[in-house]
Amino acid sequence: MLRPAAIINATAFSAQGTDGSASPLNSTGCPVFQVALSTARKKDWAEAARGLSPADLAMHVVLPEVDGRILTGVISFKSPGKKDPDLQYSRFAHRPMPDRIDAALDRVEGWLRLARLRNEQKRVGLILSTYPGKAHNLAHAVGLDALASCTEILNELSAQGYEASPQANLGLGNLGLRLANETLSFPLTQYNTALAELPEALRSTLTAAWGAPEEDPDCRDGAFHFKALQAGKALIALQPERGDVQTRVEDYHDLDRTPRHAYVAFYLWLRQQVDALVHVGAHGTLEWLPGKAVALSDECWPEALTGSLPVAYPFIVNDPGEAAQAKRRIGAVTLGHLPPPLAQTSLPEGMARLESLLDEYSTADGLDPARRDRLIDDIRAEAQGTGVEADLGLTAEASAAEAITRIDAFVCDIKESQYGEGLHIFGTGDFGAEERGGLIAALNGQMVAPGPSGSPYRGRSDVLPTGRNLFTTDPRSVPSRAAQAQGVKLAEGLLRRHLQDHGDWPQGLVIDLWGSATMRTAGEEFAMALHLAGLAPKWDKESSRVCGFEVLPLSLLGRPRIDVTLRVSGLFRDVFPGLAQMLGGRSSSAF
Repeated sequence: MLRPAAIINATAFSAQGTDGSASPLNSTGCPVFQVALSTARKKDWAEAARGLSPADLAMHVVLPEVDGRILTGVISFKSPGKKDPDLQYSRFAHRPMPDRIDAALDRVEGWLRLARLRNEQKRVGLILSTYPGKAHNLAHAVGLDALASCTEILNELSAQGYEASPQANLGLGNLGLRLANETLSFPLTQYNTALAELPEALRSTLTAAWGAPEEDPDCRDGAFHFKALQAGKALIALQPERGDVQTRVEDYHDLDRTPRHAYVAFYLWLRQQVDALVHVGAHGTLEWLPGKAVALSDECWPEALTGSLPVAYPFIVNDPGEAAQAKRRIGAVTLGHLPPPLAQTSLPEGMARLESLLDEYSTADGLDPARRDRLIDDIRAEAQGTGVEADLGLTAEASAAEAITRIDAFVCDIKESQYGEGLHIFGTGDFGAEERGGLIAALNGQMVAPGPSGSPYRGRSDVLPTGRNLFTTDPRSVPSRAAQAQGVKLAEGLLRRHLQDHGDWPQGLVIDLWGSATMRTAGEEFAMALHLAGLAPKWDKESSRVCGFEVLPLSLLGRPRIDVTLRVSGLFRDVFPGLAQMLGGRSSSAF
């Protein structure tokens, strides 16, 4: 049996079986790295903030995440070859990009180097967020006691043979106090040397935004000073402010704000100090720095600062949209952890729908701009109906960009108000062993099994056990409930138009279904076809996966069923094999 150290995969899509069985690539236990082959020209990629087209994103990023692959970036683009004078034709083909291949291999080598080290040699950096920056919120993480989790992680590392034994005065009560008062330093001369290795474009932007390094408030006496301390070979540190304290809230998710010198120095210093990063809890600011949304270049800040460092990221299991940001922009293995147990209260029904729409918006944002725009209208309508827009002082004239940003921030903040029984501590509780096991597997440079994301307290028992590498999109959940609602709307609009134009119901329709389009819309066109035929999907309560279809009574439809013929692409057939099978079996009983 082959025992590779790593697998680099250039094939798109997921390799899971139709029954949900694991990809055969996962059987070796080694990490599987995904490289993207863009169908765009290099110059188009260089100018695009998105990085990949919706189709490329779906095929080369979203679906491979279902298999637990680690994204290492894009390595080729299409371009025309020499024009054939007889055929008067230039064939477009993939052309490898050596600099992007080098960057991908550097990231793979970072994980392989980690795997080769003995545990007692490994230097692990535990990084804690400073948002929102108030003294009583030190080491903030959504639903997670980050300080107690650090202690738990250090204990586990020590048990695994790491030189990371918590010191006597590094207990739960003292860790926060020490982090607030102790510092480790990075000489300015060393910073300037490391900074010179970054692309000129980044250095120019940094200087234009923040001036000279000496002007940074964390630069004193010829060195940068970071709130950090050592625990054996492990390092624990607070992530510096990326900008001004006064604009912290605005900066947190700002994809345009250049990080200040101390922030840049912090990560360049970490690259010299540790062999792997563990960002403890959702979420920090590294994955929100300026640059492309996915398929980053060397002039994107997240790639420039992380370099080849492996990143493991304990992340609350019910926040798929922001976990995707970490996976796609810093190559993180996002290890799902439990939310804190809820008390008797729960998120209001209206707010739960708003949260669900925001999650769908996060998924659609890069895949389908048209669906994203429709979801913006749905989100704003829901926010108006629940009074959120009024609470935020948003008027009807507020731009979509402002409204979505503020509504999303509001929902993120209010999530914690529903946690009535404290915070979760990573590696403890019902699935603590799985969480610890996932982290240790990542730090051993091994495959971490993939797992879905969602709330276990809203019937999503499929997200258990935690400790797996989160993915955000499951083809078996197509169509989603929001896509079904939009599909019904599309079908009714089509039927009204036909009645207006022809005075009768259509006798039959042929609907083309494309795999990439279905991924982008979460199945809106398929849902439209279902409704035309008088069918509706049924979802499993625990997993939100489509488990069958029901025949709607004619009394409810108020019209005859439409004879629908589905013409599916090869990609749709391969990605969604279960849909056609289930639909075929149910359609015969509808007529």
